[in-house]
Amino acid sequence: ITTPAAGRESPAVGVEATGSQIQIAPASMDKDDTILLGISAGSNPLKVVVPEFTTQDIGQRTPISAVTNLMTITLESSVSLFATHAASISISRLTGAVFSDTTVVVTDRGAFPVV
Repeated sequence: ITTPAAGRESPAVGVEATGSQIQIAPASMDKDDTILLGISAGSNPLKVVVPEFTTQDIGQRTPISAVTNLMTITLESSVSLFATHAASISISRLTGAVFSDTTVVVTDRGAFPVV
């Protein structure tokens, strides 16, 4: 099964059986509603969430020249970037920036990581 490009909720799923000697009436199947990759009920069949940044904020501590500055970047995504283990984040167009430290502090605010 390949998931569609658009997001959607998990549909109702049913089961029944028929044969020459047996018939089992249609019944709804139960879903476990487990969080998967940071997505509520992500384990439910055919639920699809399009990965995207839901928050992407950037700011700085000072606009004064020739001083050490601290940039703060806040990212929130529709999927857990920690849970995927293969996520890589690139921030571009910081033209003219000179980095004296490449330390990145990552904090987890609930089910979703905040970088």
